[in-house]
Amino acid sequence: MIHRFKNPIQGIMQTNTVFSKFESAGTRSQMLGIKAVYILMQFLLLGLGIYKVNSMGLLPTTRSDWLAWESERQPLERAYFAFD
Repeated sequence: MIHRFKNPIQGIMQTNTVFSKFESAGTRSQMLGIKAVYILMQFLLLGLGIYKVNSMGLLPTTRSDWLAWESERQPLERAYFAFD
């Protein structure tokens, strides 16, 4: 599961090394567009990974996911009833 996030982030960080073997003086201007599309696809993969993890319910997105850090609410008033 960690690979859904790790691989696209690594791909973005290593963009220049991935394309260094294809780059030359004549293709430098063309490589900019190709690198931009590559980075866009990596962000798309990252978004897909986040979507999948969220659809499985593994992201803490609701209030009940954080109950361990919430303090108990103290009532402002108390009502007492006396029965005869």
